Amino acid sequence: MATGPLQKYPADSASLLLLWKYSTTVLWPCITEHDIDPGTPPTRADVLTGAPLLIDPYARLHFEISSARLTQLRADCPALPAYLPAPAQ
Repeated sequence: MATGPLQKYPADSASLLLLWKYSTTVLWPCITEHDIDPGTPPTRADVLTGAPLLIDPYARLHFEISSARLTQLRADCPALPAYLPAPAQ
């Protein structure tokens, strides 16, 4: 499993807004519940850029925690919700 940021995020603004809502209400709290500080959640404007380095907490965390812990964290706290699959590469 890759340990860096996802390569692509949804491109349409409606999906990005769903991603922002998921990130702030589910993803960041989930990571925090695993005793890891993911930093400040992205703003709505950050998410609307679609830039992985602004919106993917794993972009920074892969430098800060072990790959085994990161793999488990990504399984427990997916970067994208199941209802919003990553676009094809």
